[in-house]
Amino acid sequence: MEKVSINDLLSLLLPGLFLFVSGMLLNDLCPHYFIVDLHNVLSTVKESDVFSTIFFLLVCIICGAVVQGVTYFFISSHTQVWYNRLTGLYTSPGHLFCRMVKLHSFIGFYNRDCMRVFNHSYNTSPAVPVTGELAIKKQDDYFDYIYYYMVTHNKIDESRSQQNFYFLFRNLFTVCALMSVCAIFLFATFSLLRGAATWRLLATGIAYLVVGYAVFVPLARWYRKRMVQRLFYQYYILRNSNSEQTTNIQDYGQD
Repeated sequence: MEKVSINDLLSLLLPGLFLFVSGMLLNDLCPHYFIVDLHNVLSTVKESDVFSTIFFLLVCIICGAVVQGVTYFFISSHTQVWYNRLTGLYTSPGHLFCRMVKLHSFIGFYNRDCMRVFNHSYNTSPAVPVTGELAIKKQDDYFDYIYYYMVTHNKIDESRSQQNFYFLFRNLFTVCALMSVCAIFLFATFSLLRGAATWRLLATGIAYLVVGYAVFVPLARWYRKRMVQRLFYQYYILRNSNSEQTTNIQDYGQD
């Protein structure tokens, strides 16, 4: 069983904290007749500083878990296509492999290894992404095999650190998207029903969307590419550690 690391917790805690603080911000931006006094609500459970801190951390972790669940829903098979077209946050390992030119020199090894495990080659033309749902699934299955092979041999720490940062920024983008939708919905609701346009809500919604696309999406894409790249390199080196093909991993991954 894999141990839960601090990075694992942070990938839930920080998005959960961001969601909690963002929710309070939107609440404060609403018209006075709609604002919920969260400070008074939270004060009712305040027994001590220690209790308050633990309670706050639990709330943030739960919020982070909810964000993680929403993100997984977005990348499920039913919504993955449009989600990836809008964000590019879930490019398949096979497509990423085609962009990693330095990995192409090892394609012979990956094809032989994939043939050994799954009885089919990985990609006969590494510079061209495979097409078709079945072919992409086969590549994904091989990547999953590599991942759990590295887990079994306790060589996953470096790649997992990249993965956790990917999860973190992907979840932070999800929070931005949710807050943007909520802010614009509240703006439209108050404008139509109450005739009082709260322009700060609209501006906040747009700001969340801009920050999400300008900051969190590029960072998440970069860390996902690094995670996939490092995992392929580490697997190759582990499997060839006793051969003349062994290469120092620090010489790679600088695409």
